[in-house]
Amino acid sequence: IRTAMALMDLIKIDRVATIRYTYYLYGLVTVRRIPNAVFITSLKKSLLLKHEAHKMRIPSFGLVDTDSTGFGLTHPIPSNDQSVTAVSYFFNLINKHILF
Repeated sequence: IRTAMALMDLIKIDRVATIRYTYYLYGLVTVRRIPNAVFITSLKKSLLLKHEAHKMRIPSFGLVDTDSTGFGLTHPIPSNDQSVTAVSYFFNLINKHILF
């Protein structure tokens, strides 16, 4: 009975892990090529993205607030990452000067 219970627990843990990884990594499935740069708005929520960009040597830009460090970012930008106006300001700058 113990081995059957342990097996059922392992299946449940595997199912939860599969759902979690599918949720977090679904965007990587649709990527056709490696991006030239990554822009991160919330470092606390995007730790996986920051580590993957650092590992693959992709330049990463990120808004760094006092509650997080810019370690792992190639270009940290000190600002308030909780403010909608600050985030929209930086995205408008990127849209205006880099994309067009």
